[in-house]
This record gives sequence, structure tokens and C-alpha cells, in this order.
Amino acid sequence: MLTALGALWLLSCGSPPPTCDRTITWSAPGEDPVTTCARVATRDDERRRGLRGAPQLAPTEGLWLQYPVVSRACIGMEGMAQPLDVHFVGADGRVLRSACALSPDAEAVCQGGTQAVLERAPHPSCGAWRGSFLGEPTSSSGWLAAPSPVLPACDERGDATVDGLVMLDVVRHPDVPDATLRRILGGASRWWGERGLWLSLAGEPRTEPVAPVLTGLRREMKEMLLAEGLPWEGGTPEEQEAVRQKVVDYVTAPLKAELAARAVPYRKHTVVVVVLPEIGAPGTLAEALFERLRGLTFSPWLRDRVGPDERLLYDALELPERFVPVVFVGTEPLNELGPEIDVTLAHELGHALGLPHEASSLDLMADAVHRCEPGLSAVQAKQLMGYQRLGPDAR
Repeated sequence: MLTALGALWLLSCGSPPPTCDRTITWSAPGEDPVTTCARVATRDDERRRGLRGAPQLAPTEGLWLQYPVVSRACIGMEGMAQPLDVHFVGADGRVLRSACALSPDAEAVCQGGTQAVLERAPHPSCGAWRGSFLGEPTSSSGWLAAPSPVLPACDERGDATVDGLVMLDVVRHPDVPDATLRRILGGASRWWGERGLWLSLAGEPRTEPVAPVLTGLRREMKEMLLAEGLPWEGGTPEEQEAVRQKVVDYVTAPLKAELAARAVPYRKHTVVVVVLPEIGAPGTLAEALFERLRGLTFSPWLRDRVGPDERLLYDALELPERFVPVVFVGTEPLNELGPEIDVTLAHELGHALGLPHEASSLDLMADAVHRCEPGLSAVQAKQLMGYQRLGPDAR
């Protein structure tokens, strides 16, 4: 039997299921529902045999191939007597990929992050299934249902794609409304899903009283420095460096504690997303050092690609070599901007997977407010192949 570290080779053919173990209903907005009466194959021999050598499927018939582990699934058409629509389904019920009207001589089609595959008779709606959720509502379907694009597409943006799955462990402050959280998560889900990288939730978002992770009062800092014999202003270069380090340590102390609680121990496949009203406490030293942040990310795959100042911050936080990427999103700065909220989390997840900032304003990773919906370059897509250490095929 293949494990999660290997490919699941599925041989598809054209047989009407003798029984209806599962009824799958899907409908596009404004269209009549498409119902499939599917036999469910759960044993390894059933999945390998599939529908090979049997008569053609009726228009409403299909086969649901259920796998015990999430992995990379490949569908071949050897022995088929008719074309097939093939839908690759993730663990949360989302259709990750739809291969429509595959001919009997078609090459094998593969998709990572697959938990099940639906093979059915061809239908004109096939292409619209991708990205939708099948079956009963799940945590992911409720929170990651993608909203319509708010920003217009950037001209001449990159159109590269990737392939994979990332799990999100979401924590939100009690003051973050459901609608805001859905918009943040759904916007990132749609942006990355259109490029072949699917987001799934590890469970329902947890509500916790998360405090700002960057803080610091000037009065307290001044008293601390004077108590240690360091100047509040001026001083020698050595004293200035000592003051800078003291200020950074003081301002980032809550961040250090938050990362220690959420980034370790290391968990495969996972990015932690913390959504709170403000990342830095208003009116504190944090604003002077970091400005008002919409997003802030720490990732082991980003550490080697940041500048010297950011690297010093990583060192000050004493993060281990291997830790779970953590993304912080501040909703108040986002709400003041408007529709840019839809790509902020997508941008921060790019950091979580190792992408540094880019100069082009047409790029997702531009360190700027996006006034049009950016794209992904071929170079970035190649860099993202390293994220597979987070993906379902990770060794």
C-alpha cells in the first residue's frame, strides 16, 4: 500500500456503479444541480481496479475513490472506453482540480493534497467545480469560501502557478468579527487557489484574547535605561548600540513570548495565522520602530532571505532553526484601507512559504498597498517548490 509519501496511482475505466453508495450534488450559481450517484471504493484492490473494462457510465453515474491518507493522486485512462470528468478532492471536501472529458488515450493527471477522487460521466459544468466544496459544510468551507475579487487585475502581472496544499491553524481576537475573518481567509484562499496552492483549516478558528505583540512605553523604557546607566539620548556609538538592543528586546518581548507559544513545537503542513485588531499597541514605541503594521510574518524559509535588520530581529527572538511559520494580521489598519484586505493575507502567506519582498508593484510580494490584484512570477513559483517541505508530500 502506498503511504502519504508516495503517489496514489489510480487506474480509471468506464463502468456504471452497480450500487449508489453516495449521492453527490453540485450546482453553479443560477444553474440546475448536477447529481452523481457514485459507488464508493475504499479498499486498495477496489481503487486499483476502478471501473476498468466495464460498460460506459450513465450521465448521472460515477465512482468515488476514497483514500486513507492525503497524498499525490494520479489518474490514468488505461482501458477506458469513454471520456471521463475527474475531480480531485481534498480532505476538507474542496475540489482541488478538475480534469474534464479526459479521453481514453489521455496521459495520467496528478494532483497533490488529494483525499478522494470523483470519476463521473462528462458534464458541461466540469470546469466550474474547481475550488468549490462537496458534501456537508466543513470548517474550511465555512471560512475559506472565496469572495468575488474586489481589486481589478493588474496589467502584465505574472501568471505562474504552483501545486500543493497548506494547512492554516487560525487564532482570532474576540473583537474580530466573523465577516472580517471570512473576508481575510477567503481572499487569501481564492488568490492562492487560482494559482494551484490550496488552503485548508486545521480546525475551527479559535477565539483567544490575543494582546498586541509589539508594545513598549517610553517612560518605562527611559527608566530602565537610566537604571542601567545608559543614556536616553546621545552617548557613544557603543552606548547607542546597547540602547538599540535594549529597546528592541523591550518592544518585542510580547512577540517573543507569542512565537514561543505558537511556533514550537514544529508541525508539518501548517502555518499559524493570528488575526487581531492591532499588531503593535497604539501610542507605544512599537509604532516608532515598526510603523502601523497590516501584516507581520516569521518563517524559517524566510529567515535566510531577509535583510540584515530583519535578520537581527530573528536573532533577538531566539527562534529555533525549525519552527512553524506564524503570520500576524492587523484588522484595524486593513479596514481603513478597504479592499486591499483581500490580498494582505495572501502576501503574508507568501512570506510564510519563503518569498521575500519584490520591487514591482504588480507583484504579490511588493511592500506596498495593492491597488490592483497582483500576480505570481515564474521565478517565485520555482522558489515556492521549496515550500513542499510544508506540503502533503513532505518527507
